[in-house]
Amino acid sequence: MAAPTQHMAIKKRLFVVLLGIFVVVMVRAKGRGYAFEGQELRKGVRRIAAPIYDQKNHLAGCVGIAATIFSFEIDDKENLGRQVIETAGRISYGMGKPT
Repeated sequence: MAAPTQHMAIKKRLFVVLLGIFVVVMVRAKGRGYAFEGQELRKGVRRIAAPIYDQKNHLAGCVGIAATIFSFEIDDKENLGRQVIETAGRISYGMGKPT
């Protein structure tokens, strides 16, 4: 069995890989303004996220929501997408993103 520190290192690497994949998805979602993940990463969970930009208009991160399929109806996708985009816009504005 691996030592606890090895487990933490593995978890950190996995997180970085997943974050990298998610950022790629975010950049591809630029036309729509948000990324949607409908159980591809984890069965029973849906996610929506929108990119956050910094003062140089570079991708700085994202803001999103995740919920079970029982509380996140697929019909709510567009409405939740708009809300996440608006929130990401406010955060980006606060970070100095050019308008």
